[in-house]
Amino acid sequence: MKNKGFTLAEILGVIVIIGLLVTLVMPTITNRIRANSSKAEKASNQIIFDAALQYINENKQDFSSGKKHCISISTLIDEGKLASPVKNIKTNEKIDDTHSVLVTIDKTGNISFDLIFKNTCERDIKS
Repeated sequence: MKNKGFTLAEILGVIVIIGLLVTLVMPTITNRIRANSSKAEKASNQIIFDAALQYINENKQDFSSGKKHCISISTLIDEGKLASPVKNIKTNEKIDDTHSVLVTIDKTGNISFDLIFKNTCERDIKS
């Protein structure tokens, strides 16, 4: 009568090989996930910044050069520049009422954007 099945040594050998493969492959997978998450966050922020720029272009009289301005995310949603809900890619939390876009327009007309918490917007304008 023949015994069918695997010996303990064969099973342990397979487990060791699988463990080595996982050890070699996991850093690559986690680095890719981290890189893609960062790219997704940048793309999400760029969509918000593009909406803010469109809002600025439509309301040029309200935005003077050499100053900082705040545009709330809820304003961009109300004006139809963004679709609700706007979510943080990393945390999946809504950022409608908690964030604003800090717009800095230098004297030459160059515009830069930062996504900041709404309650710090007034402080950042004064600085």
